[in-house]
Amino acid sequence: LGNGTRLRPSPGTAEPPLAEFAAGTVFVPDFLVDGGLANGSRRWLGGWAKTKRGTEFGYISETVLGPLTRIEAR
Repeated sequence: LGNGTRLRPSPGTAEPPLAEFAAGTVFVPDFLVDGGLANGSRRWLGGWAKTKRGTEFGYISETVLGPLTRIEAR
């Protein structure tokens, strides 16, 4: 992930992020949310990540991923 990538409680939420990550953090999503435009992105990745409160489920906009970091399961 890029520096300052935010893990959000839900796609497009105005709530504070659950966590922010430093550059180089690896995030392996559980699934892809593909739907309406939310917070500037139509595609969100859902998955578990360590936050200050423990391990929490959240969402990261797919727009923060570089072209070589995206992996799709078949």
